[in-house]
Amino acid sequence: MKKLVLPLLLSATALFAAITPTRVGPVSQYGQLVAGKNSSGKGQIYGSCDGVVTGKEVQVRGMSLYWSLLSKATDFWSEAAISTMIKDMKIQIIRAAMATGNEDWGEYKGYGSDPSTQKQFMKTVVEAAIKHDIYVIIDWHSHDAHNQVSSAKSFFQEMARDYGQYDNVIFEIYNEPLQIDWSVVKNYANQIVPVIREYSDNLILVGDPSWDQRPDMAIGNEVSGQNIAYTFHYYAGSHSTSGEGANALKAMNAGLSVFVSEWGTGNADGGGNVSGANSGWQNWMNTHKLSWANWSASKIDEGTAAFSGGSSPNSLQYTESGSAVKGYLSSNPTTYTACKTGSGSGSGNNNTGDNNNTGNNNSGNSGSGNSGSGNYSQGELLDDFEDNDLISAWGGEWFTFTDANNSGASTASVNLSEGNNSSKGVHLSYSLNKGGYAYSPFAGVGVYMNTSAGTTDLSNCQSISYDYKGSAHRFRIESPVNADYAFFGSDQSQSNSWKSVTLSWNELQQPSGWGEAKNISEARSSVSAFSWQYEGETGTSSELYIDNVKCNGLPTAIRKPLSNSFYTTIVQNGVEFSLPKSGVTKVEVFDMLGNRQFEHNNFLNAGVHFINMEQMSSGTFIVRIRQGSAYTQLRVNKY
Repeated sequence: MKKLVLPLLLSATALFAAITPTRVGPVSQYGQLVAGKNSSGKGQIYGSCDGVVTGKEVQVRGMSLYWSLLSKATDFWSEAAISTMIKDMKIQIIRAAMATGNEDWGEYKGYGSDPSTQKQFMKTVVEAAIKHDIYVIIDWHSHDAHNQVSSAKSFFQEMARDYGQYDNVIFEIYNEPLQIDWSVVKNYANQIVPVIREYSDNLILVGDPSWDQRPDMAIGNEVSGQNIAYTFHYYAGSHSTSGEGANALKAMNAGLSVFVSEWGTGNADGGGNVSGANSGWQNWMNTHKLSWANWSASKIDEGTAAFSGGSSPNSLQYTESGSAVKGYLSSNPTTYTACKTGSGSGSGNNNTGDNNNTGNNNSGNSGSGNSGSGNYSQGELLDDFEDNDLISAWGGEWFTFTDANNSGASTASVNLSEGNNSSKGVHLSYSLNKGGYAYSPFAGVGVYMNTSAGTTDLSNCQSISYDYKGSAHRFRIESPVNADYAFFGSDQSQSNSWKSVTLSWNELQQPSGWGEAKNISEARSSVSAFSWQYEGETGTSSELYIDNVKCNGLPTAIRKPLSNSFYTTIVQNGVEFSLPKSGVTKVEVFDMLGNRQFEHNNFLNAGVHFINMEQMSSGTFIVRIRQGSAYTQLRVNKY
């Protein structure tokens, strides 16, 4: 029997687009980028892996592609070029500056005239970034976006729908507003942000007046929504940290997150030599942990282009500007470590399986536990071991115990072995030795009910079943309500072939002769472990195999995915979830073809909520819940 614990799927889009990273990169390490404030109230950028925690600010650095209008630029809008930039320059982010209007530069036309070509350019870059596990900015590269609302809505709706569930993706909705009122930019942004939020809560970058040099204008008058940062652009030959840079710092000190989505080594028109002011700008960005993309990854004939004319996607030759930028990027990491909380790009394969969990080593009564941690949901199947580890579907660790804590000398060990008509089961080997123990020696194997080895209420569990082969034993329900190890249990005889046992609660009895008598309902509501114990004579050695342990009557459920503070589980006829705080919450249910069956996007109070799935047809569904940067998701089998 195959366990219903399935790999975590971080998004319905990921399930269907199936873009799988080929390496562990910055996205796997940091997760989704998140706008937040440090303990001093200063706006910064964080990663969903560690959350908004002072000292955990994330700074990613890379390149911006040039406008998608000339082959000297579009040659590098390719997977080959991105792969080369990762290897040669160690970029962590790529910005795709797509032409948005009716531009016609003799080779390519902008989105307004040729949307198909421009979207294909963008999709190539986005998918390459996801594959190589770096961040990508989908840039509506316009100075006039507030007059392009309709086309911008259509474009960002498609991009968010197709790629918004990948942590790699950042949306830049207005490149560089000219010298216009902030209210005009804000009005535009308040129309575009909700379109993206239909599909994604990823970071959104909003431009600001005077070519992105006035993010301070948004202070106290921010764009509506969450996970929004404001862009700042500079050119080292034309701007100064004490001038334009002060505007960005003022915005940050007021609590706004700022992102340097474009900067150049020379003059604001793209020309000029590498300015001597670059060193000061780099120190400024590093001091304030500002993420950046350098203009431009192209061989355009201007001073700020990074590549010389002989460059190709597979072979980069650097200009003076490119050499300088490559030097700044040289301190980027060469290797990354996947986030232990399961965040990462949409492929969902970063530390999501049971066998990747890490945690404390718990111990039984003079025994050893097996490492494991994470969040799990309670369902009918406790364990069938097909995931090839000794962590149950509820998150509890399997452990051994003996009489050694009471001066005995018995030994026990546990490992995975054959199951009942399956590849895996748990195998206990033991040898009894009375030693200095006053009573009959014993040994056994058990499993905690949850990750903390605390108690679990099994009042809704109607009966307990398991398969076994091997020695006689006593199955026990361990509970702190029972003193002197007088646990409720049932004796089972030796069996040389696999045997199935189903036990009702009324069949479980306390041993006679010692221990405080309790009502079974008290133990049932506070179970800490199931255990299988053998008690006998010194010199006895034997084996016990166990498989398919169930608590019958609970709804079919799976392991809850690792998440950011959510609690989610399956209950009768639906899904129950708990929000740690009040806020705008999006709840979606998808079928396995990607069709949305249910959607709720509204303000919800902190506490427990319920999704009723009673009216939905039978089948397998993806339930996804997001609030800000926190998310959780379940794969549900409804019968």
